[in-house]
Amino acid sequence: MTTQAFVKHIHIHVTPGSESAFIKASLLKASKSLEEAGVTGFDLLQRSDDSTRFVLSQRFATKDAETAHRATAHYDMWRKATDDLITDARYTVRYLQL
Repeated sequence: MTTQAFVKHIHIHVTPGSESAFIKASLLKASKSLEEAGVTGFDLLQRSDDSTRFVLSQRFATKDAETAHRATAHYDMWRKATDDLITDARYTVRYLQL
């Protein structure tokens, strides 16, 4: 496993009218995620020209930290709370933190 820190941008499109529910669930996930060892940052971004489009910007110290994050109860709760709100397939772009 790589030990290099990285940033993950997850691009998400939600159904119109579900923005508030998505924001609420995502901010809860962000606050819980920041308590995890190896999660060094978590930001929720909303596009200024389209309120239904978001980016979750997550920073991890290692790949193992990301793997552990995906096994948490708050990650599972977020997925259950938001899966029906998301209209298109999410896509992720990873960046190495230099």
